[in-house]
Amino acid sequence: MLGSTSQFDDGVLVKLLERLRLVRIVAGLVVVLAFGWLSYSLTIGLEARRLTVPSESPAVTMPVVARSETREIDWSAFDAPIWNPRPAPQMAAPPPPPPPLRLKLLAVVVSSDRVPGSDADARQSRSALIYDPDLDEVITVHEGERIAGRLVKSIQSKRVILVEGTTERTVELEDAQSMLRPFDNLRLRIEGGT
Repeated sequence: MLGSTSQFDDGVLVKLLERLRLVRIVAGLVVVLAFGWLSYSLTIGLEARRLTVPSESPAVTMPVVARSETREIDWSAFDAPIWNPRPAPQMAAPPPPPPPLRLKLLAVVVSSDRVPGSDADARQSRSALIYDPDLDEVITVHEGERIAGRLVKSIQSKRVILVEGTTERTVELEDAQSMLRPFDNLRLRIEGGT
């Protein structure tokens, strides 16, 4: 059994040595080719220089510049931006919100055309009682009419929808206490007599 393992190891070692020899030969060829290419490039470069430089070239003289004539480097020239990105687009300021709606919905009145005792379908019409504090008046409006420069679009059971241009505004029916606040001065005038 020991003999079989040593034969196996010897065979593997022989193959590794053959591969190592092959690697050395290839590496040697690469080095020789690189050296040959380098020497060939250098000789071509020297020949090219000999052809371009005339044999009788005049002496080249460099002008002598006095120390006072030298210029200082202008470092501010290097401060110039190389890349100028486009400025961010200016966003238009949103339009100011519309002024608060001062109108107060006091009541919605529903009336019908039904005759008592008949089974015919009745038409219902709605109107709204709205207090305008700018005029200090209570105004009755129907759908399609205008109040304070706004068109009455619809009258619902607890709200009125007004249209001003393309903006819809809603006037909600408030509780009883807040509805009476605009009339406090009126009630005082009636009760107090002033």
